[in-house]
Amino acid sequence: MRASAFRRRAFAEACARAGLPVPELDEDGKRIGREVEPPHVHDLRHARATLLFQARASPREVMEQLGHTDPRLALRINAGVLDEMKLRTADAMGELMQAASADEGKVIALPTMN
Repeated sequence: MRASAFRRRAFAEACARAGLPVPELDEDGKRIGREVEPPHVHDLRHARATLLFQARASPREVMEQLGHTDPRLALRINAGVLDEMKLRTADAMGELMQAASADEGKVIALPTMN
């Protein structure tokens, strides 16, 4: 199936069923008008990567799922940072700081990235 036919038939129908804006397309699959920005097929890849990271998948696992050759690509391009992920990171840092202040004078060994 050509990409234009997929967008016109399958993807537009899936968007409509999900209650998302449906793009108006001409017979070649090109969008007509831009009043409401409908989702793009590639948005599904971004959403998948973000959800995998939210589920604490490693960059390598996400890379393999998306078919990338380098985990940095998955981190740089496909991973939207969700608010929950930001809060989890901030909470972890807060716990480290509290542990450090509770153990005055003691050195806390932090994990390293090797």
